[in-house]
Amino acid sequence: MRQIIYSSVQTPELGEGGVFEIIQTSVRNNTAKELRGFLIYSGQSFFQVLEGPDDAVSAVFEAICKDPRHMNIEVLRDQTIQQTHFERWAMQRIALQGGDGWAASLGALEEPVREAGILPFVEEFLESGSAKAA
Repeated sequence: MRQIIYSSVQTPELGEGGVFEIIQTSVRNNTAKELRGFLIYSGQSFFQVLEGPDDAVSAVFEAICKDPRHMNIEVLRDQTIQQTHFERWAMQRIALQGGDGWAASLGALEEPVREAGILPFVEEFLESGSAKAA
């Protein structure tokens, strides 16, 4: 199994409602491909964790890299894992609260995010100047 963590910035092609379209499509496609993970959308930036079979993760990430709605894609982690950390989430969207409330927005995801060793990546993304909480 493989895990990829990446961040990217939306392009103007995303359009209004585009994030919800991405989530709906991801849930449908990821379930069929046995992919798991979550997506944070903050300001105009994305942070996503994808986990699952090597070939499925590779194919989906390749499609993301070609997607005109994403730019400045940066791989933060690409590693082999023994099992998914997000078994129940084909693609969970984390909706951020305004101001300094992002930590509270993690809610039930905080524990699996912490256990997976991903929390420092999430914190850096959310605290960076390019990703301001909406």
